[in-house]
Amino acid sequence: MKTCVYTTFFPSFERFIPDFILSLLKQDDTEFELVIALDGLSSDPFLPYQSDLKMSFINIPSGFSPAQVREYAWMQIINDYDALIFCDGDDVFSKKRVSNAKNSLKDFDLDACSLSLVNNTLEPLNVFMYATDMVPNNIHKYNIFGLSNTGYKTNILKNTLPIPKHVIAVDWFIAHKAIQMGASCNLREDIDCFYRQHGKNIASPSKPATQKNVLQAAKISRIHLENIIKTLATDNPDILTCQKRLDDVILFEKTMAVNPDLLYKYLQLFNSIETETLWWNTVAKPTLDHLWKAQ
Repeated sequence: MKTCVYTTFFPSFERFIPDFILSLLKQDDTEFELVIALDGLSSDPFLPYQSDLKMSFINIPSGFSPAQVREYAWMQIINDYDALIFCDGDDVFSKKRVSNAKNSLKDFDLDACSLSLVNNTLEPLNVFMYATDMVPNNIHKYNIFGLSNTGYKTNILKNTLPIPKHVIAVDWFIAHKAIQMGASCNLREDIDCFYRQHGKNIASPSKPATQKNVLQAAKISRIHLENIIKTLATDNPDILTCQKRLDDVILFEKTMAVNPDLLYKYLQLFNSIETETLWWNTVAKPTLDHLWKAQ
């Protein structure tokens, strides 16, 4: 299986390069090629490591949205590999990140490992995102398939493209599309990704949830669902499920945006109940719908 480890680097990620590269150098399976999409960053910071890893670079045109960056890069390489393993440049990985994903992708279309959250200096936060908590049929509500803990067979990934340029959660969009197409998923307990929290993450799944990140999550969920629905045929049964969830998200977003006291109460209750640690799981919880549906 010809395998690519793919990542995207921005100027703000340059400080993470040594940790990222060292993590890949420690892999117990080094039969992969590292492809780095450079969005506003030159390849110079990687020069000291080019003799240690098989790596190549894709220079991204200026002005691209995050979705366009990924689509542009993937289209350059998708026909050259059997599998793409995603590893974010700000994270680090267990020594079996690559080997576990490659073994999984022999039998499955989509692989997801579990994650351990760490702080900016890689100290554990004792917060875990278990892939086994994800129910694939609930992909319209929340997500575990990130761009640091997943791997795809390239024939499946190719069929998730194109990505609408305004999509923010690219990882969620491609996973949703893959699952809708019937992709087989392997949700693993193995913690192979150490997910760095550094203040510029698009989403922080750990508690306590805050007013800012819940409203941001609602916006991202709305944009996600609006774009997913546009890709579905009118007779696709998934369209009804997605539309119902979109209606709930819109109502939740509008209600909470204009009623900070209600949002505060929602957060108090949400932070006090036991929930799976998954991306976007803070939005419009059905168990708390008495707070946002009755307004």
